[in-house]
Amino acid sequence: MLLQPALATTSTLIQFLITSYFTNITSVLIVYDGDAAIKGKHSLQYDYMEAVQQAFHNQSQHGIIIALQWINVKYFKDMRKYENEDDYADQEFKETMLKTVNMVTEGFITILRNTSSFLHARYYATRYTTLRLKDKIYLFLCEKENPTEFLASEVLQFYPHHLMVTPSSEPEQDLANGNKSNVNGRHKDNNCNEPTMMEEKQQQTSRISTKQTCDNHNENFTLLLENISMKATREFASHSSSVNATSLANQKAENINFELWTQKYVGAEGNLDAILLDTFQAGNMAFAKNVELYPNKLQNMQQRVMRVSSLTYLPYVKTDYVSPGKGNVDEIDSKAPKKTMLFQGSEADLLRIFCEIKNCSIRLQAYGPDFWGSIWDNGSSEGSVSDIYEQRTEVVIGCIYNWYPDLWETSQFIAKSAITVMGPGPTQYARWRTNIMPFSTGLWICLFPTLIMCSLTFHFVKYTAWRCMKRRPSKKADGLKSYEKAMLEVFAVFIQQPSVDTVLKRNASRVFLAFLLCATITLENTYSGQLKSILTMPLFNDPIDTVEKWSKTDWKWAAPSIVWIGTINKSNISKEQSLAAKFEIRDHDYMYNASFRNDYGLGVERLYSGYLNVGKYITMPAVETKVIFKDDLYVDWTHAAAIRGWPIMPVLDEHILLCLQSGIYLYWERLANYRFMDGKLQEVLVKIAYNRKHKSPPQRLSIDHISGPLFILLFGYLTAFVVFLIETFTNRLQQRIQKN
Repeated sequence: MLLQPALATTSTLIQFLITSYFTNITSVLIVYDGDAAIKGKHSLQYDYMEAVQQAFHNQSQHGIIIALQWINVKYFKDMRKYENEDDYADQEFKETMLKTVNMVTEGFITILRNTSSFLHARYYATRYTTLRLKDKIYLFLCEKENPTEFLASEVLQFYPHHLMVTPSSEPEQDLANGNKSNVNGRHKDNNCNEPTMMEEKQQQTSRISTKQTCDNHNENFTLLLENISMKATREFASHSSSVNATSLANQKAENINFELWTQKYVGAEGNLDAILLDTFQAGNMAFAKNVELYPNKLQNMQQRVMRVSSLTYLPYVKTDYVSPGKGNVDEIDSKAPKKTMLFQGSEADLLRIFCEIKNCSIRLQAYGPDFWGSIWDNGSSEGSVSDIYEQRTEVVIGCIYNWYPDLWETSQFIAKSAITVMGPGPTQYARWRTNIMPFSTGLWICLFPTLIMCSLTFHFVKYTAWRCMKRRPSKKADGLKSYEKAMLEVFAVFIQQPSVDTVLKRNASRVFLAFLLCATITLENTYSGQLKSILTMPLFNDPIDTVEKWSKTDWKWAAPSIVWIGTINKSNISKEQSLAAKFEIRDHDYMYNASFRNDYGLGVERLYSGYLNVGKYITMPAVETKVIFKDDLYVDWTHAAAIRGWPIMPVLDEHILLCLQSGIYLYWERLANYRFMDGKLQEVLVKIAYNRKHKSPPQRLSIDHISGPLFILLFGYLTAFVVFLIETFTNRLQQRIQKN
C-alpha cells in the first residue's frame, strides 16, 4: 500500500536517523503512549510508531540485532493528571524506568504527548540506578511540544546527546541559493562541523548487513525484552489495521516539514537555549543545512562553566584567594572579580589542563585545609563533599576516596595513596641497666646457679681434704661460715680477683680452681668487652614500626580529619579495628606538640611518586627520633567525585588515563611536592621510611654512662647501712636480755 506524504516523510526521516545513529549501540528503550498512538486525532504519534518499528525491522533484516525494550505509559495509573503540573511522572513510572535502565540500555526513543514526564523519570533512575553506564543517544519524537520550553529543562544537562523532532509550524519554502539535496546525497554546508551524506550512511548499512548476527547472548536478551513488552505490542497491532484507514484519511494533503532541535549545552551563557539544527523538507526529502544532527558537545564546550569544589591538601590541591587577575580560575560567585582564585597542585593541574583542552572554565568553591567534610545518615552534610551531595557543584577533587559510592559518581583512579603512621622512635635503655645488659637474661639465670654449684663443690673438696688428712676441720670450716668463705673465694675467681687465705694443699682443689679460673677468664673478658661497647655505642629498644606492633600498645595516633580512617572505619580486620579505635581528630597545634612525645603517633601518607606527605605540624626537630611504619595501614586510590549522571565523566576518565600513561601526573605531583613541601624534611622522611638513617657514632663517656655502677654502689652502701643498723639493734637487744 502506498504511503501518504506525511507518513512517507516521517518514515524516511526516522529510517535515516536510526540507520545513521542507532546501529552502533546494543540496546534501545522505546517509551510511547499507546492511547495516543491508536487515536486518529493523534495521527503523527501513530506514524512515529509505525516508522520506528519499520526502521528496526529493516535493521534486523540486515543482520543488525538491537535489543529493544518497550514501555507503554498508558498502563501507569494517574499518569494524565500530571500533564499540567510540575510533577510530570508518577512513582510507578519512575520505578519502572529504574528497573529498565539497570539493564544495559544505551539508546532512548520517546513517542509521547508530554516528553517531560520521561525526563523526570529518567533523572530519577539516574539518581538511584546501580548500573552507571552513560547513555549514548536520545531521540525525542514530539508532536505539539514547544522546543524552546521543552529543551529549557535543566534535566537535559545530564543527557547532552539528544535530538528533538517536531513538525514544523512554518509552511514549506523553497531552499535558497540552490541548496537542494535529497537524503540520497547531502551537501556539505559551511555551518556544518561534520557533514554526513545519506549515501554514505546507506553504504555503511550495506557493509554492516554483511556482518554475522550477534552472539546467542544478545539474541536471548532480545527475546527476553520482547516477551516483557509482548502485551503492549499485541494490543497496538490489534488496532493497527482498523486505525490505519482512519489515520490516513485524516492526513492533510500538504506535506509536513520536520524541525530538528537540540539544547545548546555549550557556551558561557544560555546553556538551556534551544538550537534549531536543521529542517527536513518533505517536498524533496532534503535537509536544509546538512549539519551533524548529534554534534559532540563535549569536544569543545565553548567556555561552559564547570562548578568545582575543592580544599587545601598538599600536594594534591592548594586553593588561595588572590588579587583580581592574579589567579588562574574564577570564584564560584559569578559576580566576583575575574581570576581571584589560585588553584594549584597535582590534581588541580590535572583538572585545569582538562578544561583548557575541552575549552571550559572553572568556577571554584574553596574550603579550608583538610575540610573534606562528611555526609550523615540523617541527610545533613558539611565540607567540600556536601557540595556534591546538595548539587551546588558538579565535581569535587582533592585526594577524594570512594567514601559514598551510593551518593556520587567517581572517576578513573588518579593516584595511589597509602596511609601509615609516624610514631616514636626506639629509646635508649635505662642507664641503670648498663651492668646487666652485657649478658642476656638467660645467661644471667645460668650464671647464678653455676656460682652456687661451684661454691658447694669447692666447699666439699675442702671438707674432703681435711678428712683425708685425718684431721678434724677447724672451727673456721664448720657449718655455714665455712660455706660462706668458699662462696666468697669462688666469687673472687669469677671477677678475676685474688682469693683470700685459701690454702691449696690437695691436688683436687688445685685442679678445680685451675679449670674454674680458665672458664672465668673467658667469661670476664666477654663481659668486659660487651660492657665497653654498651658504654660507648647507644643501644635502643625494639622499634614499634608495624601496624601489628602498634595494635598491641595503648598508644594513640591522630590526624586532622575523620577521612583518614574512612576506608577502615567499618573493617572486620582486628588490627585495623584496633588502629581505628585509637585514632583521634586533633588540631594542628595539638599535633605539633604531640610530635615531640614518645607515646603518640601522627598519620602520614605515602604518595604515588614515592614521597611522604606530612602536615605543617611535623617539623624537622620532631622527626629526628621518629620511625615510620614499614607497612601501610591501608592503600586506596584518589578520584574525582561528581554528581550522579555527570555526562562529562567519561571524557574526564580518558584524560586521566592519558595523563597516567604518559607519566605527566607523576611530574605534576613531584613538581607540587617541590613547590609546597620542605625539601630537607622530605629527604629525612624518605631515609626514615626506607631505614636509610645513619646510625649514631661512638660517644665519649660521661657521668651518665657510669650511672649504672654508681647506682649499684649507692644501693650497696644503703643496704650495708641498713644491715649495720639491724646488727646494732640486735646486739643491744641481746645485751638487755642478758642483763635481765
